[in-house]
Formats: sequence, C-alpha cells, structure tokens
Amino acid sequence: MLMGKQIWFLVVLWGARGEAGQGNFPSVAQEYRSYKEAQLPAECLSSIIIAVNGQPRLVASGGTLDFMRGDKLEIQEASLSNRKKDIAMVSIVGYQPVNTPYFKDLRGYTIDTASELLEANEQKSGEAKRYMIMASTKNLIHGKVFLEAREPKLAYVEVRVNGEPRVVRPGERLVVKGDDLFKVTRVATSIHDPRAVGFAVAFLGDGALEKQNLPAAASSHAIVVSNGAYEFGSIPLYIEK
Repeated sequence: MLMGKQIWFLVVLWGARGEAGQGNFPSVAQEYRSYKEAQLPAECLSSIIIAVNGQPRLVASGGTLDFMRGDKLEIQEASLSNRKKDIAMVSIVGYQPVNTPYFKDLRGYTIDTASELLEANEQKSGEAKRYMIMASTKNLIHGKVFLEAREPKLAYVEVRVNGEPRVVRPGERLVVKGDDLFKVTRVATSIHDPRAVGFAVAFLGDGALEKQNLPAAASSHAIVVSNGAYEFGSIPLYIEK
C-alpha cells in the first residue's frame, strides 16, 4: 500500500479496426462436415449482433469483428434475410463453454476472453487469432461471421513526480523517493474501449532489487496495466525509503 501517494490516470484510445472479410477456415470441427450451406436467400444469414464490453456491434454475414484479449463478448442476436424464420444454433467452431454441452446456443452467454476461447479452433491472420461463428439449424448452415483477437499493447505510462512530467515506456523503470508526490496522468495502449483499461500498483517484494542496482532500503512495485482481467503490461516502480 502506498502511503502519501496520489495516483490518477487517463486512458488514451488509439483506435480500433473493424472490417468485413471472407476467407476459408482450415480447421472446421468434425460435427459440421456433413452440414450444407444455405442456398435460398431467405435462409441465409443477414447479420449477428455481438456486444463487446456491453457495447453492441452489428456484423454482417461474412464480416469480421476485431476485439482485444481481455474483452468480454456476448452474442446477442442473429438474423436471417427472412426475419420471420428463426436460427436454432449460434456457435463458435471448436469452442465449448465451461460446464456446458458442446452444442450450446451461445446467444446470451458472456465470454471472458481473458481466459476463454484459448482452445477454440483458430486461424492465424497476421498478429491476430481468427475464430469462426456459425449460425445453423439442424444440418443447414445459414452463414458465418468471424472474430479476430489481438493482443493489447502498452505504449507508455506518463507520470508527474513533484510536478515534473516523465514518460516511462515498457522496458524502462520509474524510481521515486518515499516523500515524492507522483501521479499517473496517462496510460497509452492499443485498447479499443478505454473504459475497459485498468491499472494497479502491485507490491512485488524486495527480492528483485539486486538485479536493479538499487539501495536495499527501496521497495519494489509495478504499475500493472490490464484489459478486464487480462494483465498485458507493467512498469517497474521502485520507492526509496
């Protein structure tokens, strides 16, 4: 616990990519191999609405939704071109929610990507991992949309120490004195939704000090940055007593 310290932060939104895209998925689960693609326009998927951290986004059939690892996803709705007809199943190929049957309609189920989707069938797309959402009824595939997961990245942390601005980047460290007043004023990341970004100052113990050539009287902390429950960046913080 840091006594006498004030820690504030402002998260900077770097922007998000959203694009539609088609493509073959190389690893489709065996249970889908006997399925047939819908041919009648009325039976074809129109769109799927997926909430990312509670914010709904509409993805057209064949389109792609980008998200950052740590985001929470919820498939809310799926619609056919003929809206009077229903879709029986919306699933992610190769993904099985914990403690549920494999064939589960995922509409209404929240997926915490900090720990889930890790074992689902995926396709590499540059730095992203790509997943397939399939809408089907019995052995008829109405259509597909795709998810692309990207690893969030920490660009820098901006602080003020006794009013003096400093920028600390990954791989660097911040050293302050016990009676210094410091504030975290900006955390710059690649996160889509700035409200999902958090940080905390964690005590790491004094064992790491030997490698840092710091006085034994210093205490070792880290400014840990996270997206939801997923920690993806940190800045070492040493406080000289």
